[in-house]
Amino acid sequence: YLSSTGSNTRRIDVGPNSQITFSSSWIISGSNYTFYTSGGTTITLDGPDAIFEGAGQTYDYLELRGSGTAIVKGANTFTQLQRLGTASKTDGILFDAGQTINQLLALIGDSATNRLFVGSTVPGTQRTLTANVINQGYNVGYNANFQDINGLGGFWNYGSLGAGTSGNCGGNSNITFTT
Repeated sequence: YLSSTGSNTRRIDVGPNSQITFSSSWIISGSNYTFYTSGGTTITLDGPDAIFEGAGQTYDYLELRGSGTAIVKGANTFTQLQRLGTASKTDGILFDAGQTINQLLALIGDSATNRLFVGSTVPGTQRTLTANVINQGYNVGYNANFQDINGLGGFWNYGSLGAGTSGNCGGNSNITFTT
């Protein structure tokens, strides 16, 4: 995994369309950190209970796979953010701050039985997920249960929660759930 903390000057430069894969976590904290890409970089965290701590930077594509509960820390901006669940009833994704997603937000559980839990790291504290682009080819929340999420942007109210397959576990706002 990647871990870098402190206040020393740090910069990660990656070329166009790079693929970065870790079996665990990406943890960047502290100050004086810059992530630079010339576009199309995908970061994939493929292990159980992965943590992505992005230090409030802008990233192209983040894919969170594997079992357990993934955690996204810091108020980051993504071109695309995807959390794909496995054949488990305990998969989830928790946010400790609001996130901005400029193109695709996909929160997809394995099945109607093995739903993905989407929520806040602090129960009862809402996290804002801003997803403005309506991408009709994907469902933002398919086979997923939501709790303490404030959905901002047109994506949340365009039938983006798969018909009958997403649940409202309370504490949500600005999200249209289908029956």
